[in-house]
Amino acid sequence: MRRTRPAPTRPAPTPTAPTRPERARIRFGPALSLFLALPLLLLGAGVAAAQQAEDAPLRDGFWFSAGLGYGSVAVDGVSGREDGLSGNLTLGGTIGPRFLVGGGTTGWTKEEMGLRITFSSLMATSRFYPSAEGDFYLAFGLGFGQVSLSEGSSSISESGGAAQLGLGFDARVGERWSITPYLNFIGYAIEDLDADVFQLGVGITYH
Repeated sequence: MRRTRPAPTRPAPTPTAPTRPERARIRFGPALSLFLALPLLLLGAGVAAAQQAEDAPLRDGFWFSAGLGYGSVAVDGVSGREDGLSGNLTLGGTIGPRFLVGGGTTGWTKEEMGLRITFSSLMATSRFYPSAEGDFYLAFGLGFGQVSLSEGSSSISESGGAAQLGLGFDARVGERWSITPYLNFIGYAIEDLDADVFQLGVGITYH
């Protein structure tokens, strides 16, 4: 009797995990990159514009300036110059960021051996800023001038015309306040004498 051999059995195939499809990579083209960057560019431009507007000098409405410093006077027909204390006070209104108008007074004084001599003026004045964003200015004035001599309780004075030409710079220390170094030339045409005063000083200005 012949024996039959059993057929060999094949091992069952091991199940394999299903493979995931490869994710597609997203690539940003130049146009899309520019579109995404545009809001940042606009934001940066807005911040820069706001900063520039904030840094621009503010000149608006009422203004005044007061200064004190060195003065030198010369009288026609008299040799040499005399040094003394000098000051000014000006106030007015703003026509625009480049043009200010107002009225002001200037003075120079010195005392020697009990005799005091004083030059003073009262003028209509203006300030012109060549640049609306700048702080440098030119000053002009025209009005009345006076020279007086006093000793004790007695004094004499004479009056005439006066004109001013000057320049200065507003060094900002706040939104509306400035420290203002200045140089002024003031000419006097008085009945019996002609004179001029140079002023070099530092003032404070409010815009």
